[in-house]
Amino acid sequence: MILAVDERSAGASGCSIDGSVRVLKELGNQLNIDFFDRTKVAFLEGEKIRSYSLSQLKSLFESGGLTSNSQTFNNLVASKAELETDWKISVQKSWLMKYLPKDTLSV
Repeated sequence: MILAVDERSAGASGCSIDGSVRVLKELGNQLNIDFFDRTKVAFLEGEKIRSYSLSQLKSLFESGGLTSNSQTFNNLVASKAELETDWKISVQKSWLMKYLPKDTLSV
């Protein structure tokens, strides 16, 4: 789910942010998805997106289920241009690299 605002026409206000949160919570209830669960991280595996809990990451990296080249998402992109170029990134270029076993880091 990507939510964006074209600030050339209007900025995001407290009311619009509250409204979008309400809509996302309602949609999440319908789909049985918690869009606000920060204990899960999404990865692109082939054509599928899979999410794992933070507590699973260390063992997934140690077992090779995920690697430094696994694709994840940079949800801190701040513009459409960044979304198009920097949204999908490898683990080694993300905050997740702290979960990688030291001997698996590729330079």
